[in-house]
Amino acid sequence: MDRYPSKGDMIDLVNGLCLIEDKIKAELAFDFMKDPKVANVEALKIPMFYVWHKLGYGHTYTLSPRGANSYWLASFKTSPPEYLSECMRLLREGEIPYIDMELRNSLINFYSELSEAYNI
Repeated sequence: MDRYPSKGDMIDLVNGLCLIEDKIKAELAFDFMKDPKVANVEALKIPMFYVWHKLGYGHTYTLSPRGANSYWLASFKTSPPEYLSECMRLLREGEIPYIDMELRNSLINFYSELSEAYNI
């Protein structure tokens, strides 16, 4: 990474994903736990939580009161490059509903820079 993401940048990314998650949940009513779109959005947040922790920005609840899903966090830690590649695939192939182009591009840039850092 050329520069570390700021606290504000990371909060904006996670908040944007939380808004998308809320829209999906509202659309699906009580069946949202069965829909992979919710899981996909949740999974996209995990690299931000990991970097947040590694940079010493504070507790993950400071980044988002919803916290980080431990399953996705373990998946990320197991194979970060593959995980990041999957995040970018989800965004590039349009599998995340309600996402605007600015958030999509910001996330892809974040994942790309983080992926490059892992490949060094």
